[in-house]
Amino acid sequence: VVGFVAGVLGLSGDREIGIQYLKLAEQKGKLTNSQAAMLLVELYSRLEGNEIDAMPYFSKLVKRHPKNTHILNWYCGELMELNEIDKVSGIIKNDSLNLITPDVKARYYSLTGEYEKSNKLLNVLLKPQGALFPFMEGYLKSIRVLNYFMLGNINEANRYSKNLNDAYKYSVENILLEPEPAKKLIRFRENIGLNKNKNDIETFINTPGGFEKSSYLKGYFYLNTAVYYFKNGKLKDAEQYFLKAKSAHPESFSYESSRYLINIYKNMKVTKDKVKRLLDEIDDLDNERLLFSAEDLKIKYDL
Repeated sequence: VVGFVAGVLGLSGDREIGIQYLKLAEQKGKLTNSQAAMLLVELYSRLEGNEIDAMPYFSKLVKRHPKNTHILNWYCGELMELNEIDKVSGIIKNDSLNLITPDVKARYYSLTGEYEKSNKLLNVLLKPQGALFPFMEGYLKSIRVLNYFMLGNINEANRYSKNLNDAYKYSVENILLEPEPAKKLIRFRENIGLNKNKNDIETFINTPGGFEKSSYLKGYFYLNTAVYYFKNGKLKDAEQYFLKAKSAHPESFSYESSRYLINIYKNMKVTKDKVKRLLDEIDDLDNERLLFSAEDLKIKYDL
């Protein structure tokens, strides 16, 4: 048992066989289906950073256990990572049992342009120091800064940005440097997440303008455009924009683009050279989650 579990976690053994056994247990098992689905979700989303392949199992868990607040909030969080905000909307609007936690609601309101509602929750959550896990506290603080920025309260945005850790401070500072184009790009991302105003989205993609001076904002535009095409099943267009995002600002968008490109290359046939190039870039990133997830490409393309 220990050997099998270690193999599933990528520590030893055969990852592919381990995943196939888990999928079989999820599909066929009467007593094991929910536990197997949970393990697949853990494996894909947390170990491999692959929320896309985790989603079918998330959906099954939510249907089987609709009142499980842990699963529901985790599901909403992963949907927001993929900018599938329209799917979160239905869950939050129908949350009659108040199962959705304040931090998830705060993230949701920020991503839907309800910045005041988001900051009202965040100011309560962030008031006691050290009450949250450090990574979550840092992330929520960065959201609060962007909320103030979008509300036009630059003084508060600048005040709170000084206390951000380096990872979040860098991205926030790049946004604060170019306020007008940055606001347009954030609204562009909101429209993509809510899956509305598609004519406006297409028009913006064709005539963006205004952020050419900032390689960070250029990469941000390319990344969100790629996500838009990915969500609409246009994988070739998505691929090109993910590659552009990586090229425009590698430090900020290589990881995010690479995890989508793994999925794209698994689901459409491309040349071995493209896959080798992506695998080399993943090796350079030295990110264990991507390295595990990329194993599927090695199998498909016999590398």
